[in-house]
Amino acid sequence: KDMQSKNLGTAMRKSEIGAWKVATLSHLAQVRSGLRSTEKEAQRSAKAIKAAMSVVLRPAYVAAGGYTGAYMVNNLGREAVTASSERQREYFRQKMANIPENEREQMFQRSSELSQQYPSVNITDIMEMARSARNTMGSTEQGMKILDGMVRAMVTLQSSKGVDAATDQLMRMLRGIDNLGKNSNGDIGVKNVLDIIDGVTKAAQIEGADLDPGKMFEFARRAKIAGPGLSTDFLMTTAPAFMQDMSAEGFGSALSSAYQAFVIGANSNSSKVNINEQRRLGLRKGEGNGDLVGSDLFGTNPYQWVKEYLMPALTKDGVDLNNETAVSKAVAKTTKNTNASGMLTRMITQSDQVERLISLYSHSMGTDAADEARFQDPFVAYKGFLESFKNLAAAGGESAMPGIVP
Repeated sequence: KDMQSKNLGTAMRKSEIGAWKVATLSHLAQVRSGLRSTEKEAQRSAKAIKAAMSVVLRPAYVAAGGYTGAYMVNNLGREAVTASSERQREYFRQKMANIPENEREQMFQRSSELSQQYPSVNITDIMEMARSARNTMGSTEQGMKILDGMVRAMVTLQSSKGVDAATDQLMRMLRGIDNLGKNSNGDIGVKNVLDIIDGVTKAAQIEGADLDPGKMFEFARRAKIAGPGLSTDFLMTTAPAFMQDMSAEGFGSALSSAYQAFVIGANSNSSKVNINEQRRLGLRKGEGNGDLVGSDLFGTNPYQWVKEYLMPALTKDGVDLNNETAVSKAVAKTTKNTNASGMLTRMITQSDQVERLISLYSHSMGTDAADEARFQDPFVAYKGFLESFKNLAAAGGESAMPGIVP
């Protein structure tokens, strides 16, 4: 059409068309040559990859269910949809929580960095942890200060508690710390949270299946009025020993009852005899019901109070502390609540065992084990392999997901 518009003669038009054909076919020949060269290179690369998969990775993807190449592609395709859906849901949850976009981006970037450092925890799970940390600490800035410790604890718990149990247990432990109010007061709260997480993680490394760190939440709920005053040191060193012995719920209930019986002082007529017994032992002074001696210590560390006040008082009264029956009878006179008297009796008669456990906890690795777990625990290492696939799948699918959902 261009040549016709220029009113070229027939001979000239044929010459121009011929030149155009030669140039075009020459160019297409170059493209074809390039395609063939690319195809050969691609085939060579594919063979190399296939060889590597057969020698190195085939046992891993077979274990993941990839018995054939087509089946593996199908599995990874499904994984991409699932992973990207979870990622998209977490984005929306953060949006529903009214987290500003710049803070959401900050949470994603840090989650990506931590997942690269600790591959057994995928990016989306860390983003969820970041959201929970923000809610617990009151701001994204404060939440980011405990996120590293949370991830390290999760990796450690994956080794000591099982790769699938760690996430839920860690999140419930954080809720328990929040319920106890140890996350307040700025940087002091940050230190409290990190110390408790590390302390309970250490205890879990010693106790194994006998201690569920997530039960810290149930303990906090049952402790009621006695919970908020407990010291960080007590929660990270002593509480786990009694949680595994009495159950978290049982220990929390017993602690609440003991607090009411001793610190507050039960006001019912049936409790007067118990108050009088406490006074007779020298544990309570002042007019009326009087005040418990060392009540502040009881509020922060009841086990230490038992060692400093109750045990000496019973010894002075002639009770043989090595005789469990005698101790049980003597303690029962100080409170009508059987949960409280049972806990106090354990604190006295099992003090050697408690001290041994506290010592074992203090010498375990805690969250520091996270840096070694991926290299020494085969289950954590394999979890890292699978979670890396999940990160890849989520990254590949998340760009399409906003269009798929509507």
